[in-house]
Amino acid sequence: MSVVYHKTSPKLGVNTSQTTKAFYGIMMRVNKLIRLWVHGGRGGIHDASPPVKGTGVMNAASTTTVSILLTFMITQISEAALIEKNVEEVPWTTSQTALGLVATLVPWILFILATNSISSSTTLSNTPLPPSTDATNAIIVFLLSIVIEGAFVIAPLYFANHAFRSVTSHWRRAWQTLGFRNFNAGRAVTWLFFFVFAIIAVDNLYQYVTTVLHLNIQTNDQFILAHSKQAPLSTYATLLAAVFVAPFCEELFFRSFVFMGLLRSISLPVAIVLSALLFGIAHGDPGSFPVLFIIGLALAFLRWRSGSIWPGIILHTINNGLGALVIVLVMNGIIKA
Repeated sequence: MSVVYHKTSPKLGVNTSQTTKAFYGIMMRVNKLIRLWVHGGRGGIHDASPPVKGTGVMNAASTTTVSILLTFMITQISEAALIEKNVEEVPWTTSQTALGLVATLVPWILFILATNSISSSTTLSNTPLPPSTDATNAIIVFLLSIVIEGAFVIAPLYFANHAFRSVTSHWRRAWQTLGFRNFNAGRAVTWLFFFVFAIIAVDNLYQYVTTVLHLNIQTNDQFILAHSKQAPLSTYATLLAAVFVAPFCEELFFRSFVFMGLLRSISLPVAIVLSALLFGIAHGDPGSFPVLFIIGLALAFLRWRSGSIWPGIILHTINNGLGALVIVLVMNGIIKA
């Protein structure tokens, strides 16, 4: 099969070559800035505050890993945008993608704002709830989490099924189009190992930056830990839903529906970045947004590169599982927060 180079996208008439080169240049500058900022130099972190004892080796390793991650993804995406590849095209339109996006995220964001407002006005007690009360609340929390996360699958299933409504095996075709298909396991395992270590490095680097700059940032993980003193069983229920329910529902919505829908009208680099931004914003966790954004980039990349939703679900599950494990270890006094 011949490789066809093209300068103009046939969909919107956008100069894909120029867009990709601009994206490549921006991301490479970001990559260089991260290395200079963390390792020191003019305007670097080391100029702003003394180094934290014992973090030099870990910080250098994290910075190198993040740099490799960015370079790898930039190279892969840039080559794909400059060379015509067999990128699947989903049957739902860009307007349908936007409709599903608004119908799902607007109520979700309003719900997050309401719950955050209630949580901020409520004083958490260090006195544990009675076990029976906590157990009942845990069941309610887990079931409610399933319902809330389940809202993310409504738009993907509706528009995918609607596109194949005239086909006899329309549900099967819909699930396949949403990415439930086979993938290259050997290659996927390599990517998964790489991205797991990269995400850990990004998280460590982010924690280092916030510590050195003395940024008073609260994350959802810290809120969960604070809540665990009063309702440990409910906390376990929340973590179970985060590990076993959220990855399936969120990958179906953000990667197989939104990301693939965006690819119908915009370039690959822009679609990956935009879907990652939406993914980070939807979590309603400003303190963790930089890390969530990087995770979103990795998950969108996996969805595009593997052609399947499963590698993304696996990576998402591993990431949430590691986070849940840390919280459980802190809850039980095995490690310090």
